[in-house]
Amino acid sequence: LLDVRGMSGWFIDQVRNQERRALWGSVALHLLATLAPGLIILWLGRQAAVPLLRGLERRGNGSWLLRLPLAIGHFLLQALPIAAFAVASYGILAVLAPSSTVQLLTLAVLSAMVVAMTLAGFARALFAPLTPGLRPVPLTDDSAAYLWVWSRRMIDLLVFPYFIPQAALLLGVPPAFYSFLTRLI
Repeated sequence: LLDVRGMSGWFIDQVRNQERRALWGSVALHLLATLAPGLIILWLGRQAAVPLLRGLERRGNGSWLLRLPLAIGHFLLQALPIAAFAVASYGILAVLAPSSTVQLLTLAVLSAMVVAMTLAGFARALFAPLTPGLRPVPLTDDSAAYLWVWSRRMIDLLVFPYFIPQAALLLGVPPAFYSFLTRLI
């Protein structure tokens, strides 16, 4: 990190070099082209799942043996829109067929999002902060909300930093910066 010349030189090269600017533009364009439709499909899928989730909530409040299958159903109803997001985004990326560097960078972002959303869906089904009748573990509402918030923070803190240094390597960051990122994480 103390290698300021190396870092500033890399940043200046990204701005001045036409090929590097083109790479950044291509990355931004392909991220937008793959994420925007995928996020719309994710939102539509979540909206479609709301009535089904409400139906599960009405069946809740039973014994632990009843809540476990409902919690699994709760997770699956959250996982289906995520799967639709993944299929749409990965499919669009395959159709666009960008250069290998752009494809790998886009795959890193998409993969991080899919992993984070899936883990968050599992945590939401496990802690069910807003639906105590579906909560498979014996927790108070406050404890469930607290654990949900912190599990989400930990998921984001662990998943995205795993992919960031790998993406940075693909962009050709100086070795000192890559080393700093991995040590920071």
